Amino acid sequence: MAVLTAAVCVLAVVLLFNLTVTAGLVRRLREQAPAAPAYDAGGPAVGAAAPAVTARTAGGREVEVAAAGRRTLVAFFATSCTACSREAPGFAARTAEFRESGLTVVTVLDRRPGDDAGALTAALEPVEHLVVEDMPGPVLSAFEVAATPAFFLVAADGTVESKGQYPPPAVPAPAAVGRG
Repeated sequence: MAVLTAAVCVLAVVLLFNLTVTAGLVRRLREQAPAAPAYDAGGPAVGAAAPAVTARTAGGREVEVAAAGRRTLVAFFATSCTACSREAPGFAARTAEFRESGLTVVTVLDRRPGDDAGALTAALEPVEHLVVEDMPGPVLSAFEVAATPAFFLVAADGTVESKGQYPPPAVPAPAAVGRG
């Protein structure tokens, strides 16, 4: 019985030593792990001027994308993008929220020749200005978008406020500067 007790004690000590070494290795690996690369959809850098481009909406109206004098959220989706199919309905549902915050929303849907854009067009139907263009379209090319979905928040002065893979979580209007 004494031999069995001694064997269990030795095994417990070895197990605790193994756990300690493993925990230390995991901590070191986490500290040394390279950071995941940031998503870069391409396009103008934050603070740079957004390109001035005019496009025709699916309804036939001409819209100036990122026009000076108004804040604009420019969204890019593509028929060749699987994430776009998942993200489009949620984005379309939020367009009323964006408009209430004072934004003009311009959504660009680029379709690859031969792709059926019907489902994605239907999902994006609630947006204010929907531009459907064949890839690579003039708006996509002007913004130099490298990956979709991509979102550019353009300030009233025509510069890019923010950009990314997802629309901004909240888009408050800039605070008015009052006299006191």
